[in-house]
Amino acid sequence: MEKKMALQTSGKDIVKSLAWFIGAIALIITLVHFAPIISHGG
Repeated sequence: MEKKMALQTSGKDIVKSLAWFIGAIALIITLVHFAPIISHGG
């Protein structure tokens, strides 16, 4: 019973970490994509 609860908790943590990871990658890609445009004044 305790193992099941621990697995569910770790599963939620993994989902949360994945969401953070994907969000961070998306942000970095966006910055890398738009940085040249901004630095070159469009």
